[in-house]
Amino acid sequence: MRANQYISTIDSWYDSMVNYTWKDSGEDIRGKALNDTFFRQSLSTFLFSPIGSKYQTYFHFDGELTIAQPTPLVLACKFDYMHRSLLGSLEQITAMDQTKQLVKDATFSDFAAPISFKYSSWETDKIIFHELIRNLSLAMVAVLIMTLILLANLTASLFVLVCVALTLLDVMALMSWWGLTVDIITCINLVLCIGLCVDYSAHIALHFLQVKGDRNDRVRQTVRDMGPPVINGAFSTFLAFVLLAYSDSHVFISFFKIFFGVFIFGVFHGLVFLPVLLSIVGPATYTSDEQIPVDSETPQLQEGGREGEEEEEEKEVSPSKRFQELTDEEGRSYAQVPKDDI
Repeated sequence: MRANQYISTIDSWYDSMVNYTWKDSGEDIRGKALNDTFFRQSLSTFLFSPIGSKYQTYFHFDGELTIAQPTPLVLACKFDYMHRSLLGSLEQITAMDQTKQLVKDATFSDFAAPISFKYSSWETDKIIFHELIRNLSLAMVAVLIMTLILLANLTASLFVLVCVALTLLDVMALMSWWGLTVDIITCINLVLCIGLCVDYSAHIALHFLQVKGDRNDRVRQTVRDMGPPVINGAFSTFLAFVLLAYSDSHVFISFFKIFFGVFIFGVFHGLVFLPVLLSIVGPATYTSDEQIPVDSETPQLQEGGREGEEEEEEKEVSPSKRFQELTDEEGRSYAQVPKDDI
């Protein structure tokens, strides 16, 4: 274990007992310690010495420990060791796994295992990556289902899903560049980010499906109408967590860094990437602009019928042409008589 690169110090009671016996009596007990009676007597002498008294708590005996008497049967004992300063969860997991493998390769006759309170959290970090992949996958499936229900368009739903996936990919790259590792805090934040970054793309896709025109005109109108609300919503979210940048807590710093990436990349994919994608291969609008074509013969029939009516009207003679109006000397009309009677 001393040769392991992740272990800095080892406090072994056995090595201390061998050194104490050698200095105290000039006797090397490493071979003789295999004898049970000799080992218990040497161990008792060592544990009641000034150097070995601190190791009494390292043992669990089958009885009371008595001075100048061989120790009772040893039921359990421990060695203390300390890891060097480990940077990040990946190095911690590697150090833990190598230590467990060293103990396993030692082939002790009875149960032996490295135990530490830190290992419980490191074990969590070890499986959290696989849990993260599973949770993100389930969340992405949920996003696809909900956007498909709300947008009622498979192509638009897939485009929104692509934007969400690319945003998460960019945020993970930002985490690596900014010194964050995959732990339980960052995993929770990444899952929460899906609910934020989906809004930026979903609103753009929905408005694109509602407006009419060709793809380029619909994209221009969508960005013009929905761009300011999306930016305002993203900026208000940014204001909610910007003060966390001055925190000394790992939890709050991780929260700020990840959500800052969501703010930047979510807006980019919602207002830049998605509109460009929609202008190239965007789906059709909800309402169609097509009109029912009018039969080409109909106007001719209508015009022909109109001309026939005009001819009939021309053939009709107005009443004024069939009657002669009679007037007096002052020009006042007092009677109308048929022309045939005049």
